[in-house]
Amino acid sequence: MRGIFKDAFAEGRIDHDPTSRVRNLPVRTKEPDPFRPDERKAILEALSKMGFPQARNMVQFAFWTGLRTSELLAVKWSDVDALKGVIRIRRANVRGHLKVTKTTAGDREVLLLPPALEALQDQKARTFLEGGEIFRTDWDGSPWLNDNQVTKRIWKAALKRAGVLHRGLYQTRHTYASILLSSGENPTWIAKQMGHATMQVLLKRYARWIQEEDPGISDRLQRKFKGSGTPGGGAGWSQNGPEEELKPCNTMNLNGKDGGGAGIRTLGGVAPTTIFETVPFNRSGTPPVSLQLGADSTQSLGA
Repeated sequence: MRGIFKDAFAEGRIDHDPTSRVRNLPVRTKEPDPFRPDERKAILEALSKMGFPQARNMVQFAFWTGLRTSELLAVKWSDVDALKGVIRIRRANVRGHLKVTKTTAGDREVLLLPPALEALQDQKARTFLEGGEIFRTDWDGSPWLNDNQVTKRIWKAALKRAGVLHRGLYQTRHTYASILLSSGENPTWIAKQMGHATMQVLLKRYARWIQEEDPGISDRLQRKFKGSGTPGGGAGWSQNGPEEELKPCNTMNLNGKDGGGAGIRTLGGVAPTTIFETVPFNRSGTPPVSLQLGADSTQSLGA
């Protein structure tokens, strides 16, 4: 309506724009409600028991790439770059129509973390030779029509069978963001992975959830920086915190080769069971990106 009056005023059809002083109502968005590790595991197991292996791969891939549902349905095998370990996002399935991404930020490369690679590897035997869309229906092998078809045919039933409170498929995207942010990854990098134009969009959406999820952050910061502002006033700051130390751990790169070596940090003072090293440090100063998976997250792979 505002656009109609604006155009009419610009064309001289009306003397003034009656909407010029009308304020837009504030837009309220629902709070993210990510799936817990046990819920993710239950959903994936439910899809397997329902006889939907392709749907299981698709949902696991969604959990670990953070793609929008429209992007998830449109990715093709030609978008996968196995050498770089990424998938290129170039298009989206919007109500059954393939369209290019809306913004420059949406046109991006998403790093394939190990659980996402695992889903692709299983899916490869099912649709790779046909080419085209990676994820297809389990009943006739045709591409998904749209997100409504996914919701009606498999998603609602899977959540019900898993005993998980119903949330939309889009919450898989929120789950991905919450996993990375609560693991201490760089918000700027995460925003690029998710196709956000700015980091502020990411922080505005998820900062409150992270604070509630990690109530011990205040105590950890107090311990880490105690005495750091006073000469001789305590342990002060160190690379890994006063109570943390470097501990050996297993590392794995995108090619699946054992990297060996030692872990470079811990999360909350507790050494993770596994660190997947995914991006090497380079001369441009880009920091490495690592995802630390504890025992509960490992269970979510549904292996």
